[in-house]
Amino acid sequence: MVMHSKNPEETKGVAKNIWAQLDSSPTIIALEGELGAGKTVFVKGLINDEVTSPSFVLHIPYKIGDKTLHHIDAWRLEKFEELERLGLVDMLVPNSVVVIEWADKFKSQITSLKSHAKIIWIKIGYGENKTERRVEYIYENLGNRNQL
Repeated sequence: MVMHSKNPEETKGVAKNIWAQLDSSPTIIALEGELGAGKTVFVKGLINDEVTSPSFVLHIPYKIGDKTLHHIDAWRLEKFEELERLGLVDMLVPNSVVVIEWADKFKSQITSLKSHAKIIWIKIGYGENKTERRVEYIYENLGNRNQL
């Protein structure tokens, strides 16, 4: 599914819509996009703006209602094993959502986790002007790839 947002608030709205559809299943939200495309803005929409990019600490957990959101920034990671050492697989428990910025660096390895979690691939790209974004998302390992 593809959505277009005209500004950061609409990008956050797309994130809030996806969050509202999540059930208690372990879920990975795998974010792709160029530097500055809006990956962190998207995460802000998931947790109501109370987020800083974990570029230097790599992982920040947040408690949101009955769910735990694990925000991981893979920008500085070179090997999937570094994500494993952060405890990625251990994070995949009921009521857990793992959001990985720069997930495309480890696409095949993340895709291989579909027996552990639902996976939502979200690609954010630049639109026609400075504030517009194209947000494309695909749900893996579900009967209907665009439904949660």
